[in-house]
Amino acid sequence: MEMTTLRKELWCRMVCGGKSYQTIATSSMADSFQQWKQSNNSAGSTSSTDDDDSSTKQLKEWLETESTHLAERIVTCCDDDDVSLEEAKDRLSSVLLFHFQSTQKKQETKDATTTSTTTTMDPLLPPVACAILCADMSAAAASVVLSHILPTHMPLLALTQNERVVAAQSLHSQFYLLACYHVPLLVFHLDRYAPGWYWPKTLVRKNSASTSDGTTTSTPSEEEESVTQKGRNLQGQGAMPPSWLVSHLAGECSVNGATTTTMMNPKWLLSLWDLILTSANNSLRFFLSLALLEKHADSLLMLTGDALLEELHRILEFRTESSVDGFAIDGEEETTNIEAMDFVQEWCSRARSLWEETPKSVVERLRSAEDEAFKYALQERQLLAEQAMQAKLEEEARVHREQQALERERKAEQHCRAVTRQRLMAYYQKHNPTKTENVDTLLDKYEGRWDQLDAKLRAKYGGVGFRPMLRPATTTIGVSNFLSSVNQGIKKSRQQIATNMRNKARQDDQKKKVKHGVTVTVDPSEVLPVVCWTKEAAAAALADEKKDDNNNNNKAMAPPLRYYLVDSRPDETCEEEGRFPTALNMSPEALLDPDRIKLQEEMFESLRGTVHIVVMGEGFSAIPKLYENQRHMSNKLQGLVAEDESRTSLCALFFVKKGFPFVSILEGGFCAAHTWLWRDGPAHHLDAKSVLVDYSPLGNGVFASLERTHQENLALASASTAEKTSRMVQNLVDSSMVTLTRKANQLENFAAKTSTQLDNLALDIEATRVQVAIARQNSIPSAPSEVAHAAVAGDLAFEEVETKKSNDSETNSDEFIDVSLDQKQAAAAAASPSMNTMKRFTGLGKALAGRVGGIGGGGSNVTSPTAANGEDEENKNPADTPSSTTGKSIPGAGAFARLSQAASSALKKDENAKKEEGTDASGSGIGTFARLSKVASSALKSTSDANKAPPPPPPETDQSSTLMTESSPPPPSPQRFVGLGAALSKAPSALKSNPFSRFNKPTTTAAASTDSNAPAASSPAPPTSPKRSFGGINMSGLRSRGMQTFSNLTQRPEQKQTVAEEEDFDFDDDEINFLEDFDDDDDDDDDGVSTPPSTGGVFEQVDKQLTTTAQVTKV
Repeated sequence: MEMTTLRKELWCRMVCGGKSYQTIATSSMADSFQQWKQSNNSAGSTSSTDDDDSSTKQLKEWLETESTHLAERIVTCCDDDDVSLEEAKDRLSSVLLFHFQSTQKKQETKDATTTSTTTTMDPLLPPVACAILCADMSAAAASVVLSHILPTHMPLLALTQNERVVAAQSLHSQFYLLACYHVPLLVFHLDRYAPGWYWPKTLVRKNSASTSDGTTTSTPSEEEESVTQKGRNLQGQGAMPPSWLVSHLAGECSVNGATTTTMMNPKWLLSLWDLILTSANNSLRFFLSLALLEKHADSLLMLTGDALLEELHRILEFRTESSVDGFAIDGEEETTNIEAMDFVQEWCSRARSLWEETPKSVVERLRSAEDEAFKYALQERQLLAEQAMQAKLEEEARVHREQQALERERKAEQHCRAVTRQRLMAYYQKHNPTKTENVDTLLDKYEGRWDQLDAKLRAKYGGVGFRPMLRPATTTIGVSNFLSSVNQGIKKSRQQIATNMRNKARQDDQKKKVKHGVTVTVDPSEVLPVVCWTKEAAAAALADEKKDDNNNNNKAMAPPLRYYLVDSRPDETCEEEGRFPTALNMSPEALLDPDRIKLQEEMFESLRGTVHIVVMGEGFSAIPKLYENQRHMSNKLQGLVAEDESRTSLCALFFVKKGFPFVSILEGGFCAAHTWLWRDGPAHHLDAKSVLVDYSPLGNGVFASLERTHQENLALASASTAEKTSRMVQNLVDSSMVTLTRKANQLENFAAKTSTQLDNLALDIEATRVQVAIARQNSIPSAPSEVAHAAVAGDLAFEEVETKKSNDSETNSDEFIDVSLDQKQAAAAAASPSMNTMKRFTGLGKALAGRVGGIGGGGSNVTSPTAANGEDEENKNPADTPSSTTGKSIPGAGAFARLSQAASSALKKDENAKKEEGTDASGSGIGTFARLSKVASSALKSTSDANKAPPPPPPETDQSSTLMTESSPPPPSPQRFVGLGAALSKAPSALKSNPFSRFNKPTTTAAASTDSNAPAASSPAPPTSPKRSFGGINMSGLRSRGMQTFSNLTQRPEQKQTVAEEEDFDFDDDEINFLEDFDDDDDDDDDGVSTPPSTGGVFEQVDKQLTTTAQVTKV
């Protein structure tokens, strides 16, 4: 008895603004209820009568049914044994009916356009009224408490059914995020087997068919539809009762049935409301609901399928058939007040533990979640009312315009009739005065056909009419609508576009209210002090900020949460914008690396449940809010926001799926954290420059630039007019200088690009001239690729000579056997070159490499070659005679000397065969190689003479010779010419394809002398020039096409063995010294010493081309 008295006194004071129960029971509102009850015959006030309309009859029947089932709860909780079941039913039904009727009267006094604030049959309201009556209050006092508790503690009950559904969905989405934060494994398990479980349960039953035994069954079409729509409409598959978050777990009852659902033990509910009504923590309902799920998490994780759904519904509906640890008590009739208090105390202890482990910013958001949902619902209601009013005004305006149009048309008709009557009267007075009395009759007879009357009068009275005033022809409806919409089309389009944009924005806001992310978001002001401070400083600073549910400081339970920051930004962004030194970089790209993920997962396993993981993204979505400028939300920024949210959610989802508790996302990302360090950091002894790594306040980072601009705008807003003007001028000057600098850089780049193009064009022109001169001198095609084929043809001929000499080694015959081209191809196909021949050509390539390597030095370090050891007597040449050496030797002389002797012998045999047969054998390719021989012999002789003579004085410097100085850069890599030797070593295999087909035409070149050291025979001398022309061969021209031929040869599969063996070849001394002589010969040409002109051998032209390529590379 004492507890009941204290409870109703406590509830009245907490709900009704400190008023006592006695005051409320005798108030004017209580008197109004008593008067209404007396006027309606208390005994039958809830019974339907014949005078009631259909809706009122249906309402009274539903209230009577629900009161019958809820009356038992009132009798169980009241200490007064005199309260009977019928009396409890009468109290409840009268309170509910008075509330519904008073609410309906209030709505009738308001504008008809305003929608009703209360649904006619609200399934959540009867349990709330029943809970108030269970506190042993009178019906009059309960009516007053009910009218006060709805707007203060349960504001969502004042909304319409549709508005309440949207608001409840917003609250349930917040509850889902809280569950993901504390029990991620359970949430992931329920999402898999019961998708949509967290949405509010639908209370209205679907229409069902009754069977013979009285049960109801759904039709097959409905079952099929529910299965089809299950995955598409998860919000309709909710299992959580809406009363958990809307009416403080009071329960609800069905609308189309007589069975109450989700009703807690009434004594549990009374003890729970004692705590809820006296607590200022509006988020307690979320933690109470979560504590119930956490207690049964183990049993739920062990079940799947229908068994999981059944157990989940049993827990959510408070069915106590099975024993549950910590919540198991006997039936309702055996429950005492002490047991109920113990049950609620344990339940609240679990909820409090969850509340302490939740970030303060999340708790604040849960406290205001109901207010935000109610505010959004009121805004939607206001918008709908405005739209209805706008539609009403538009309709009234349309009717008014139609009335005005009809009035104008009536006046126009009257005016036309008056004018026409006046004219007709004057007409008859002139032509037939006796007919003036019939004017009105004629006008009525010809109404609408006055033109016909005028025609008849014209015919009767000599062609003179009375000129009636005719109205213009009326347009059709379609034409009229088109003409009327000509000037209104643009205006209506603008209005329609604006309306559509507003509706779309409203729908997007509504989706955001219901849509949830992966987990909760934490404010940077709560995380950064813990991450950046030491443990002692963080504990001392945040101890006073954590408050319990009574708003009292509790330092014993207020140690700050331990946060661990995970940076989900890309590595490049971290280096550009800055990063926190203690944060772990774990971008979505890193999640694709199994080894890296394994190491990080092992590290986090040791921290599971001990730290709160905070995932930080870039935070582009916070830019409009932080800088108060919606113009930043461009299409590009919206794309960046979507990408950033996707990356951050993916990183957080990785931890949630692994079952890590206490996973959250930093609200606003790095953008909000950076802004907090700039604006609020100094108050907490934190600075962005000292906290962040790889960060510069004056850097080019996006967020640093935005914050600098923001600070400048703030300083400019409070500055004087003179200071504002000076800053604006300075900014204008700075921006102008930046623009001028950029334009200057663009012009310089354009000038450099144009100069390069002109230089390349000049080099191409000079290269073309050189090619034409070479073609005229040697009578060969001018294209670089043709020169390369000619060089290969000469080498093939030399290979054939060496092969023939190897076959005739037993007879020691040096005679060259001249055969036809077909015989040479057959011999080359039958015999493969020996390894010695391959090595000699490989050595030739290395010698060429050494030759090109000496271009830059100009031969200043080359002296007389040394004697070759072990050389055959028949291959000795006077040009190979050793002399004193004081410098560096270059490899490749012996092979080149033998090449020269072999070519001379081939030339001699070729001339003999020509004399005997009387034919020109130049088409066989031997003549080409003979010219190569003469070039080499002439080089040997000139080198020998140059070594004996004193060095000539340096020539005069001209424009072309300045390019061949010691300061020239190194030529192209010699490795290319080593590959040339490797390509030449397999040249005989290419003879089958007849590479001489392009050079079989007769030439005018004279036969070479048999003496290998003699000057070349007479031929058309090339044009002499005092300058050594390098021609500027274009790299995309000669070098590209010429070297491509040899590159294709070197990459054949059969070349691998030859290329591999070239590294083991050693040069003879005469091979090494020959190229030094050749360099001296080249230097003599540079010094102006004239040499006998050759017949334009192929090797000489290739040498010139290679030299020119090196010069172009230097340029």
